[in-house]
Amino acid sequence: MTARKKPFLAVVDGTTLPPPAGPRNGKRSASDREGTAIAVAHTIEQLLPALVELNRVWAIGATAAGAYHEARATTDAERYHRIPVPLTEEVEAIREMSGARVVECAMTILHGKLRTMYRLVENAPVATLEGLRTKTLAAMYECMPSFAEHEGGFDFGENDEPVRMLFRACISVTGLSELAARLEARMDRERGATS
Repeated sequence: MTARKKPFLAVVDGTTLPPPAGPRNGKRSASDREGTAIAVAHTIEQLLPALVELNRVWAIGATAAGAYHEARATTDAERYHRIPVPLTEEVEAIREMSGARVVECAMTILHGKLRTMYRLVENAPVATLEGLRTKTLAAMYECMPSFAEHEGGFDFGENDEPVRMLFRACISVTGLSELAARLEARMDRERGATS
């Protein structure tokens, strides 16, 4: 004979609490999942400008190190890193002194956190305007260009006009036009600084 499980009770400061309300099978309602995604989106909104700034600092240091390497490499094998180059230590020193190395580590950590938040938002249902805003913020992160020489602001890939049109409409409807304009301006400055 198996013993029955006792009902879940938690004691906090001497008070016994009933089990949390919600489905017994552990699945959360669509509105709960959307609410969690909306809360996460506020963090994404705060982190996007930091990501653009980190990418700008990294691009400046990486461009300087690349230019140094390009100017001193004497053969194609050296130029394209097929053989070890004696000036590797100098290139790494440029990356270190410019802050690119530290920023690269920070960007890796930040991308990991943003990627986790993006997946949470991506899988959440949308039933409200705030939910649409949440999805739009996640799309803004996903459309951030991955390299400094990218032309324009956000990167939509090939055959991008329908996606661009929908994206702009979502930005406008959800009140994110100002944030999008600031991010695009920073990305344009970043591209100008590395040219």
